[in-house]
Amino acid sequence: MTQTVRAIDQRIAHEVLDTMLWPGAQPPMLRAEFDSANKCHAHLAFMGFRLIEKRDHYGGPRMEDGQPVSPILLWLKERVLVRLKPRGEPATGKFRQGLAHLSVCLISGQTKDDGSLDTGFKAEVGKFSPTGHLLSASPKSATKGKHAWEKKGAAEEWSDNTHFLFANLVCDDRDVDRLIPGW
Repeated sequence: MTQTVRAIDQRIAHEVLDTMLWPGAQPPMLRAEFDSANKCHAHLAFMGFRLIEKRDHYGGPRMEDGQPVSPILLWLKERVLVRLKPRGEPATGKFRQGLAHLSVCLISGQTKDDGSLDTGFKAEVGKFSPTGHLLSASPKSATKGKHAWEKKGAAEEWSDNTHFLFANLVCDDRDVDRLIPGW
């Protein structure tokens, strides 16, 4: 498949961003009504997205109560992939450790050796910013500043612009086990 943004992909991404993000919030964040994985799922399913993957154990060990440190859910419509990490990145993650967040990606459409759709980071053409612009998966520049503490790495700046935090930094995921991919 082509690596460019098709009009339909752009329209789908805009619809997600326009309905789920708090207008003008800095940093970009989800509207308060999307405070759980189930509410996100219901909204995305209504928009025609299909839950294609749910991993209960996304990186890192389990907590004392047996819950996974970082579950991850993926929804797809055309080539637009919505990725939800209700407990953020695991402790080994460089950005958004423990911060619930969602991202809207454009994937290439390539398949893995087993024939399944590749939904990994390497299959991403880029992620959409809050304004709907596709930002390349490999950022090229960093924010300049006079002092070292003012400078921000390109990857960190890209991450800040393409990952949308939950309003209170927490996503209720207690019923996520009821969500079944493909339904």
